[in-house]
Amino acid sequence: MERERFNTVWDRDGSLKRLLGDEALLQKMLVMFQQSNTQTLSDISLAIEKDDYQAVKGLAHKLKGSASAIGAPRVVEDCVIIESAAEHENNETIRQTFTQLQHNINGILAVIDSYLKTTPSSPT
Repeated sequence: MERERFNTVWDRDGSLKRLLGDEALLQKMLVMFQQSNTQTLSDISLAIEKDDYQAVKGLAHKLKGSASAIGAPRVVEDCVIIESAAEHENNETIRQTFTQLQHNINGILAVIDSYLKTTPSSPT
C-alpha cells in the first residue's frame, strides 16, 4: 500500500482555526492528547497481539479522532491505514503501520511538549 507523505508533523494553524482561534482550548486538547495516547497505544498493541481486529479498528478510530482534533496528519494517516487493515484482517500491514504510528506519536509528542513549554498558558 503506497502512503502519501505529509511534510507537517503538526498543523497548529489548522487546528487553531477549527477551534475558532481559542488558544486555551488548543492547549487543553494538547495536554489531553499527551495524557491519553500512551494508554491507547498500549491498548492497540495488546489488541494486535491478540489478533482482536475489532478492538484494533476501534482504538485506531479513537486515536484518529484525537489526532485529527489537534492537527497531527501523520498520526491520522497511520490510523486510517490501521483501521482499513483491521477491517481486512491484514496483520502484516497493521504491525508495520503500528511501528510507524509509534514513531509519529513520538514526533508529535515532542512538538507538543516543546510548544507547551514555550507558549504562555492562556487564561481560562
